[in-house]
Amino acid sequence: MTGWKIAASALGIICFVCGIELFARARHPLKSGLGEILRGELALLAVAVSGIWTGVSLPLSLASAGFAAAAGIPGVIAMLLVRLILPAA
Repeated sequence: MTGWKIAASALGIICFVCGIELFARARHPLKSGLGEILRGELALLAVAVSGIWTGVSLPLSLASAGFAAAAGIPGVIAMLLVRLILPAA
């Protein structure tokens, strides 16, 4: 594994753990969890749509939608950073 892949994986894991920590401290965990899923999916959709103007987009697949739902907005940012650092071949 190259250094960039390790750094990107570490960033994704950190974002995921931070999301779980915020979810655990919430006063209403179900409501905040559903809100976080919705915000993650909307952020993924916004990145996909804004890719028309920015040139950087994320593919809308089951894996990216699942990661956006699980990790929320920090997960979408992590996927964007990985996409910028490791462009598709």
